[in-house]
Amino acid sequence: MQSIQHRRVLVSFAVRAMVAAAVVAVAVCAPAEASGTAATPAKPAPVVGVFTGQMANGVPVYRLPTITVQASRKAEMAKMEMESKRAADGTPPRHVSESVHVALRRTAVR
Repeated sequence: MQSIQHRRVLVSFAVRAMVAAAVVAVAVCAPAEASGTAATPAKPAPVVGVFTGQMANGVPVYRLPTITVQASRKAEMAKMEMESKRAADGTPPRHVSESVHVALRRTAVR
């Protein structure tokens, strides 16, 4: 008797879980189908480079349009100040892993 009741509970739980999964799947897929983005193929990106007619190491060289880069001088000055402090302390830059830092310390102590 107890095993039958246990099975009923398990089956009930499994049915509820499957219904919940189906509702989530429909909710996720429905907006993409309604907007039509799933059926239309992606448009290829326009070519922005111009072939120069030269090859470098067997690879074609393209001339790309100019870009403008803007940066804050305050941020760059703070970065340079932090790097100089780290150099004075003997602390390696952020990009050096901790294992390399420990190995450098060990060789410096010897």
